[in-house]
Amino acid sequence: MVATPRFVHPDKAVPLSSASYPTWSATVILPANTGVEYKYIVKAANTPVVWESGPNRTTVTPPTGTYITHEAFRN
Repeated sequence: MVATPRFVHPDKAVPLSSASYPTWSATVILPANTGVEYKYIVKAANTPVVWESGPNRTTVTPPTGTYITHEAFRN
C-alpha cells in the first residue's frame, strides 16, 4: 500500500502480510479524523512495480479505534 501524494515512491510502501492469505493485512498508525489517499501496488523482486488502476482511494480515519477495509486490487 502506498499513501499518496506524500509517499509516492514504492520503496516507502507499507508491506502487507499474507499470514491470513487470501486476506492481506497491515497495521498503520494514523492521526484521528484525517483524510488519507492511497493506492495498492504489487512489488516483487526483479520485476516492475504494478500500480492498481483508477483514481487514488480515499478515506477519513475514525475519531477513535480501528478502521478496517475490505478491498480488491484494481487491475
